[in-house]
This record gives sequence, C-alpha cells and structure tokens, in this order.
Amino acid sequence: MIERNISLASTGSARTSGCDNQLRLGYSRNRGIYRLNIAQTGEWEGMTIRALWHTERGMLFSSLVEDGKIEVPAIVTSTPGCGRLVFEGSDGTRTLTSADIKYSVAMNSGTMGDIPEPPVPAWQQLVALVEQAKDEAWQAGKDARQSAAKANEAYENTIGAKDSAVTEIRKAETDALNNVEASAGPAASAAADAAAAGAKEKTEKAIQEVKDSAVKEVKDAAAGAAARAAKSATDAASSAAEAKKTAQDIQGYYDGVQDLVTDTLRDYTGGYYRSYDLTIPAAGWKEMTKSVGRYWYSCDVAIEGCDSSYVPMGTLTLDTAGEVEKANLATVLQTVEGGVRFYAAIPPKVNIRAFVTLFAKGTASMQQASAEEVQRMLDEIFNG
Repeated sequence: MIERNISLASTGSARTSGCDNQLRLGYSRNRGIYRLNIAQTGEWEGMTIRALWHTERGMLFSSLVEDGKIEVPAIVTSTPGCGRLVFEGSDGTRTLTSADIKYSVAMNSGTMGDIPEPPVPAWQQLVALVEQAKDEAWQAGKDARQSAAKANEAYENTIGAKDSAVTEIRKAETDALNNVEASAGPAASAAADAAAAGAKEKTEKAIQEVKDSAVKEVKDAAAGAAARAAKSATDAASSAAEAKKTAQDIQGYYDGVQDLVTDTLRDYTGGYYRSYDLTIPAAGWKEMTKSVGRYWYSCDVAIEGCDSSYVPMGTLTLDTAGEVEKANLATVLQTVEGGVRFYAAIPPKVNIRAFVTLFAKGTASMQQASAEEVQRMLDEIFNG
C-alpha cells in the first residue's frame, strides 16, 4: 500500500510530504492503494479526528482517523478530478479544524474498451464487467457510508462527553456552595449583623460631619461674596464718576481744538496744505484724445476736497521703479476737481505707489502773529 504523510499543526495548517503540498492519488478507479499517516501535534494531540472529502462535483464524504491512519475511500478515486481534504478534531470541549489540502486523481483512457456487438462472447464479458463495476461502486458507497456513520457517532459521543462533564462540574460547584452556607450559617449571620450595625453608625456620623462642613463653607462663601460685591459696587461707582469727568474733559479739549482748526483754516492764505499716500491703479489708465507732449495716457486718483487751485508735488516709491521706467511715467502731475492726474507714455501694468503733497496758492502776504494772539491760541488749546 502506498502511504502519504500529513502533519497537522496547532495553527490549523496541514502539510503533506510533497513539495507542492498536494496529494496525488494516482489514476481513476484505483481502490485500496493509498493510506494517509496523520501526525497529530500540539492542540491536535488526544483529539478524535475525522477527515472530510470534498469532491470536484460538490459531494462530501467523511471517514474517521484510527490510530493515526486513514485509508483513502474508493469513492474518492473512482473518478478523475480534483478535490479538497479537511480535518476536524474534538475532545468534547474544544473543536479544531485544518486548512484545505488539495488532492487530485488523474484521468486515463479507461479499462472498458470498445463496446462489442451482441450476442458475441465479448458482449457477455462486457456485461460481466459492467455488473462487476456496479457491485464495486455499490460496495464503495456502502463502505463510505459506514465510515461516515462511524465518524459521526464518534463525534457525537465526544460532544456528549463534553456536556456530561460540564453538568458534573456545575453540580459539584452547587454542592460545595451549599455545604459552605450550611456550615457557616449562624456564626456568619451574627457577624454580619454586628458588622452592619457598626457600619451604619459610622456612616451616619460621617454624613453629619459632611453636612456641618458644607453648611459652614456655604455661609463663609456667602459672606465673602457679599463683601466683595459691596466693594465692587463702590469701586464701580467711583470709576464711573472718574470716567464721566474724563469724558467731559476730552470733549472740551476736542471742541476747543475744532474751533481753533476752523479759525486757522478760515484765515489760511497759502503754503503747505496736506500730504497723501496714494495708489495709482493699473486699471485706471485711459487713452487721451490729444497727447500732452509725448504722454498719451492719464490716470486720475481721487483726493477729497482737492481742486485745481492746489499746487501738487509728488514722488514715487522704488519698489516699482522698473515699471515706471518702462511706462515712461511723467515727472509732473496736475490737480483736477476731486483729485490728482498722472501722465504716462505707456500704461503701467502694475499698481504704483506715490506720495503727493498739496500746496495752496497764497492770496495775501503772510503776517506774523502778535504775542497776545499766540497766547490766546495756546490758552484755547490747553485750557479749553
């Protein structure tokens, strides 16, 4: 008999002696040729093991491993094809299954030969061979069913042994607890009553101490909060009075400065007016219908209160000097109603920053203020 070795590990892996981990069971219609030696290691030791054969056509057969050996059923090798073999073990409490092991049965040309014409003697021989094959197949099926029944019976017996063991363990636990309660009854009851009384007294005392401490903390906190609230109210009233006086002083100073500025602007006759930090937008340049010299484009930047009576003076920042040079931006600018006008030969492609100072044209000669007028101005600024 040809033997094949299979090793079962605790991890569930199943390995054969072949290099590709596959059982090769010869050709179809072999019978009683192959036996498997099962090595049970780790968690498999001591377990009842059955083998489950899954054929290529979806049929399932099982057989019991006895003394670490199992013969390959004839039904497995009766037809060519591939299948899978799985092992299942149990000790009544635990169950362990293995990975698949592939098996294959090779195809051959058959052993029947051509069917002869009846009623020649060869026909009788063919009928005999067919009957023999039928009997062999029936016997193989019967053997497979008996092996499956035997494996299932062993498996059920293992499960029953497990249930019986669990029942006995639970009964032993219950009996032990009953014996302990019966022997410790009176003494344990008296000790429990005494411990309960002492615990109750200590608990009531601790609760009263907590209540007294909480009442005292609440009273102290309330008194402190009331004192702090009274002080906060006094401080708030004082702060409000000071804030009111400061606001009145600021308002008086503002009104005095406002009047002084109004009077100064009304009497102003020329000179420096104001400086502005402006941005000349790239999108604001427009082509003129008539050039001013070589400049065909202009851009107006708004300045509130500006008109053509002011004289502008401007300078550009260095960060856009390259773009200013490309656009040939004019060094002169002009005041118009509501702003300042810039000129360029080519419209710049970026925004340009400019500082502009406006001067008012003089309308009368400047007169030096007298000492009394200077004193009056200082009094108006600082004394309101």
